[in-house]
Order: sequence, then C-alpha cells, then structure tokens
Amino acid sequence: MIVEPCPWLPESGFTGPSAVEPVARALDLWSAEWLTGSRLAAPFAWERADQRDLHSHDRNGAGGIHLAPVAGGRASLATALFGVPMDERARRTVADDMLIADIIEAASADLRQRIEACFPAARASDRPGSTAPGYSLPVTLNGGEAVFTIHAAHSLLIAAARLRAGPSRKPGALAPRGEALADHTVTLNAVIGRNRVALPDLERLGIGDVITLDTATTAPLELRVGPSWRARDAATVTLADAHFAIRIERPVQQW
Repeated sequence: MIVEPCPWLPESGFTGPSAVEPVARALDLWSAEWLTGSRLAAPFAWERADQRDLHSHDRNGAGGIHLAPVAGGRASLATALFGVPMDERARRTVADDMLIADIIEAASADLRQRIEACFPAARASDRPGSTAPGYSLPVTLNGGEAVFTIHAAHSLLIAAARLRAGPSRKPGALAPRGEALADHTVTLNAVIGRNRVALPDLERLGIGDVITLDTATTAPLELRVGPSWRARDAATVTLADAHFAIRIERPVQQW
C-alpha cells in the first residue's frame, strides 16, 4: 500500500456544484453538437468511489479520467445520436453495425477529450495502490436513464479546486481607514438568475406559473456587496437548517 501526503480541503470545496459546473457545461455543448433532441446531464456533486474503480478502467494511462458505460448505455447513446431507435430494423447488415459502432466511438472519444480538458494534468501519485479516494459522476440522458459514469482521480479534483481558487494572497495590515470601517456592515445579496418578461405577459402571470432563469443549476452565482459592488462566480446556493444559505467559492480578495 502506498501512503501519499494529501492536501486537506473540505469535501464541498472540490466535489460541490462548482467542481461539476465545467463538466456540466462540456456535456451541454457536446449534446448540442452530437445529439438529436436529447441532453446529457450530471448531478451537482462528485460521489466518493473505490479507487480501484478508476484504475480498473485506466489501463491505458488516460490520466485520471475515464468514461465507463453502464449496461444498455451504448444503445441509449446510439438512439440519442441518430434520433431513432437502434433496433434490428436500423441494423440490417454487419456493415450497419460497424458504421454505428464507429460513430459511437468517435462521439465518445470527443466527449472524453472535452471532459479531460476541464481538469489540469493528473499527478503521478494517483496510481494503483494509492490511498487517495476516487470519485465518480453518473451521467444520464434527459435526466432519466444512466448512460455512463465518469471516474476521476482525487488529485484531479484537488488541482481543479486550486485552479478555481487562484493563488493565495497574504492579507495586508489594516490601514487607518480600514480600522475606522472595521465595525461597518454591508448587505450581501445572491443573484440566482434573470429573465425578461413583456408587460402583457407579466399581467397574465398566475399562481403556479414557472419562469425559467438564465442561470444553470450548477453554475456559480453572482454576489452583490452593498449597493453596487459585484462579485461574479463567487458563491453557490446550499441549505442551512430551514434557511437558504450561500457557500463562498472564491476568496474575497479575488472578488
């Protein structure tokens, strides 16, 4: 067994919504280019998995990321790619099967490259026998049946979290003006999204109507500090007891 020193971060710091958002964006872009009226989606957090799950699929040295199809996943993906069920009527000859398999392989390879591009290069410490945990992210088709699972090495998620946070900055001493404002408070507002509605449509709104906002459910939110100071991609929404809460995703010095 290989024991590796591991930097500490809270679990939510590298597995929460901000860690999934680059992958979710890659899934959206890939779906728009490859799929016919369908969309791949993922949950809001990576799940802890057995590290052996990653290494059992990573025999070719893929660099800490692997796409593992689930049972029936390739057939569902083929149907979404072509827009028609890939049953025996669609596969009449061996040549048909080979062509369909080639297209699925090309699409899967393109998706794998896009997901790998979401992460910094893997560290060599994530090798068989390492004690670092692995993580997985199930990917579903239209929010329903699972198509495949993304396996990621622990060090990849740590490196991605550090990349999002940026270099650390040593806080300077309070200036005299800062000391004078030390007890001053400001109001924090989280902006969850926006939409524009025509006035006639606004007058017709009733109880139960739903208005879609322009923010993806996995995207970091904008914070407003006081009346005008804006901090983009600074927080995500979470729950604290019976209240909504915000989790800070970037240091205040980077707002």
